[in-house]
Amino acid sequence: MARHKPVLLPQHMVETVVRAIGGVGVAAHRLPSGAGHDAQIMAAVTDTAMIFVRSRDGISHSPAEFTAADDIRLGAEALYRTVLALDATE
Repeated sequence: MARHKPVLLPQHMVETVVRAIGGVGVAAHRLPSGAGHDAQIMAAVTDTAMIFVRSRDGISHSPAEFTAADDIRLGAEALYRTVLALDATE
């Protein structure tokens, strides 16, 4: 078992993701996450953020989890736009 303290994601990263999500025509919702994610661990060495995609009935981390292909596509597009935006600021 690993134990990692909660981290606050850098505001500039969160705002970049929010703009990218808006660019694909979806409303962004800021969600705290209690689960351990790679972003939590990587935050010790670099700026991180997370993009969550919709799952049917809000179920995740379960065999009952299902995400529609269109929601996966929107998440991938938001990730692509986020990477392009971050690259443009370097």
